[in-house]
Amino acid sequence: MDLIGRGGDVDDAVLRLFSQGLADGAVVDPVLSAGTCDTYLRHVRLFLQWLGDNSLVTDVQHPTHRVAFADEAGRARAVGGYRAVMMIEHNLADATVRGMLRAVDLFYYWLGFQRRLRVPRTASTRTELEALDRRQHSMVTRSAAARSERDIAVAALILDIEPTTSDVVGYRCSDLRLDPKNHAGVIGSRGADDETCWKTLRPGTIAVLDRWLVKRRELLGDQQTEALFLNLKQVSGPLTERGLNYVIYRIGMQVDMVISPRTLRNTAKLRMLNTELESPDLADLLSPLAAGPEFVEGESSVAEPVLRRQWRRTRPPRSPGAQLRLDFRSESS
Repeated sequence: MDLIGRGGDVDDAVLRLFSQGLADGAVVDPVLSAGTCDTYLRHVRLFLQWLGDNSLVTDVQHPTHRVAFADEAGRARAVGGYRAVMMIEHNLADATVRGMLRAVDLFYYWLGFQRRLRVPRTASTRTELEALDRRQHSMVTRSAAARSERDIAVAALILDIEPTTSDVVGYRCSDLRLDPKNHAGVIGSRGADDETCWKTLRPGTIAVLDRWLVKRRELLGDQQTEALFLNLKQVSGPLTERGLNYVIYRIGMQVDMVISPRTLRNTAKLRMLNTELESPDLADLLSPLAAGPEFVEGESSVAEPVLRRQWRRTRPPRSPGAQLRLDFRSESS
């Protein structure tokens, strides 16, 4: 069976079966996330397209690439040539090429070959970030904004005043006092002596909290609850500590980070201790998420995030002779 048709066209049916194998756990255990599966599928497609453009066995009428999948020798020759092209002609970083070859290795394994590279990392084995830098801070807030009004409100609140997990899930609507028109607001938490400690909120946090209150009233309808943050799957119930940890984890996963409420608290603590972090750029990270002093119910004031691949600035330019077009953008299924 040829995996590549004439002119370098990849057999989409084969790739669909491989993608399903990744998603079902038939190729690797534990099961990879949806984003990782998509990335690996793109890398395999790129490898097959390269084979189509650089036939190892050439016949004038019927180009074929069976040699790359015939045995270990053909596999070694194909993968070795592909690695050299990626690193020398296209000037890709070694870590990037290793990630691409892991996808190719899984594809060969799915076809019945032995594994040659170690099992790729999964989210569960990666180290949790201690704190966010300025770029990660921006990516996390935009990821939260893309999920829901509640998620951006929770993330912004933790990044602002550094509350504990129990404080966040314990907040009631009566603990929050906002004046969005004047960009003023405070939130109170009860201390050991049962006295309320009020903390001042930043304008960006006030904006997203006010937007969440509008959405909260819409979700509750005739139901009543004092909890400030709700369980969106069971609206009448409050957000639990376990639920909060999962929400923050999912926010990070959308931008390929492992974070927790502790990560956000550490980030807030660094901002409070280091005055250099109070630059206008960092202070305005949440400003695009605010629609202004007034909100129109039923309309979202949160823009969809624009996630771009972060390339290293120190990487030298690619060779002008490189002809293979590397496209890492998401493909529509």
